[in-house]
Amino acid sequence: MAGGDAIAIRKALAHLCGLVEAHLALEDSAFYPALYKHADLEVRRIAKAYQQSMGKLAGVYTEFRMRWMRAGAIEGDPGGFAKELADLAGALDKRIDLENTTLYSMVDALEHVAV
Repeated sequence: MAGGDAIAIRKALAHLCGLVEAHLALEDSAFYPALYKHADLEVRRIAKAYQQSMGKLAGVYTEFRMRWMRAGAIEGDPGGFAKELADLAGALDKRIDLENTTLYSMVDALEHVAV
């Protein structure tokens, strides 16, 4: 892999990491705390389970970011980077799908009820 390609990939990865971190911070500071106060026990239960499972995925994400954002890391193991990126993207895709089909749908159905 050419050095310029790795630099461009790291730049795009840094942008993506910023978006992911902003999303996680918003969920942790506002979304999940509001759900923990919801009158519906099932909403509170699912919110707690989802936030706990997200903590595990966030740890995997953090390790990925720390390992591959270092200068020379991508160039040194482009195959390893590609595999870890695909694995992480697959895990995030599953998580987003789960949130969209279960948690957010449930919240949308209850939007007329005060959170």
